[in-house]
Amino acid sequence: MYTPQTFSVQGPRRTVDLTAREWELLSLLFEYRGTHLTRETILSRVWGPYYTNQNALLQETLTALRASMKRAGYPANMIHEQRDLGYGIRSELDGKAR
Repeated sequence: MYTPQTFSVQGPRRTVDLTAREWELLSLLFEYRGTHLTRETILSRVWGPYYTNQNALLQETLTALRASMKRAGYPANMIHEQRDLGYGIRSELDGKAR
């Protein structure tokens, strides 16, 4: 369960606070769960149109978000990258992490 007012994720193990950017990224991935979003789309939607070439920024935020989700008790591979397609939320987790 995630709570937008506090930027926190309640997982099977514990509740974990997220940064605003981590929260925006997670919300975007859940909004488009079952599909993949390109790096450029994510950067543009989360950081704005002037950040589309900031791959290191995206990777750093994804690493932090994955670590937070793991601490909350979700699988390490919940957020995954599909080569040539982009990033997404594993569809088998659809009902478990809303």
